[in-house]
Amino acid sequence: MSATIFNVASNLVKALKPNLSLNDVITFLTGTIDPTAVATTANPGSLFHNTVTGDVYRKIDSGSTTNWQKLASGSNAGVNYVLNPDFESNIANWNVFKESDSVTFTDVGDLVGLTAHGLQNGNEISFTVINSTTGISVDTKYF
Repeated sequence: MSATIFNVASNLVKALKPNLSLNDVITFLTGTIDPTAVATTANPGSLFHNTVTGDVYRKIDSGSTTNWQKLASGSNAGVNYVLNPDFESNIANWNVFKESDSVTFTDVGDLVGLTAHGLQNGNEISFTVINSTTGISVDTKYF
């Protein structure tokens, strides 16, 4: 019997083995280990999916090493989150939109207050609606 099945109706290929090699260049591996703790053989760019935790890893180098980078975590009630601790500082041309929070303004120091906002000094913000203050404009970037 073949190790893969192509389902024409769903346009999917089902592998009957736990690992799938694409032309011996990269491999999609599955298992229950943490490849950052247990040396696992794969080519750079290969992916490992932990079937218990849902975590996803990418291989950094060749051979049997523990040089894997965790890309995503599946341990949050079935929702996968991309892991990038430097997200705010290593991206360009991205926007964060928070539509319902009200802010406070302090004239001294030109401060805008919002509890638990997660922004850092230097992040740009803008306002879509201004209810009761002057000196700022809608859709203008401030930081």
